[in-house]
Amino acid sequence: MQFVGCTNVLIEGVTLIDAPFWVVHPVFCTNVIVRGITIDSPHINNDGVDPDACVDVLIERNVITSGDDCVAIKSGRDADAWQVGQPSRNLIVRNNTCYGPGNGFAVGSELSGGVENVYIQQNTIVAGETALDFKSNLDRGAWVKDIVVDGLTAGQVSGCLSWTNDYHGGRGGHFPTLFQNFSISNVQCAQASKTAISAVGLPDMPIREVILQNVTVSQAETATKFKHTKGFDFTNVQVNGKTILAPSS
Repeated sequence: MQFVGCTNVLIEGVTLIDAPFWVVHPVFCTNVIVRGITIDSPHINNDGVDPDACVDVLIERNVITSGDDCVAIKSGRDADAWQVGQPSRNLIVRNNTCYGPGNGFAVGSELSGGVENVYIQQNTIVAGETALDFKSNLDRGAWVKDIVVDGLTAGQVSGCLSWTNDYHGGRGGHFPTLFQNFSISNVQCAQASKTAISAVGLPDMPIREVILQNVTVSQAETATKFKHTKGFDFTNVQVNGKTILAPSS
């Protein structure tokens, strides 16, 4: 289901099954509501809801089974998106439930128009891959900034929180994405089969200004992976019953 260049879009109370790709994909739209829908599409690269270069978006009370990201905020890919120059901004994602088997809630990796002003509140991923995933690579450029997450519950996942500037490598460009100003609080994760909290930036573009408060991962194979970070601040962050300190800049 794809709306392109539309204003005042309401998608409510429908069930979508076995789509061949991203299931709900508004592009260049303004004032979008996706509310109370059911998605059952657990196949390869089947994202659930993907607002793409959209402004003023509300995604709430949906139940999503997806083979890839449950909700992924995007803004176009590489040079095509740079020419258009339309960020995704002013998005609320709240009270959604994801059943996997893919990731939970994501920004990227197609984010070359930029993503800003996002509020993610009281969401659940029952089981799947990374619960909260911010991902880009060196072909993308642009920025992800001013992100607030308050309330995230995850069951059995591969990772709880992740930032990367090297998602699926790249094609040889050097246009690092700016990741800046994240406030993440009240996160509960039962089990991470890989790394609980991972933030991997670049020497010339570290992951910046991340505040974590009240984050608990009860069991994890590996607690943390930090590389090229700056301005992290942790309060009451625990993995495997041990307090995790913020990485030094």
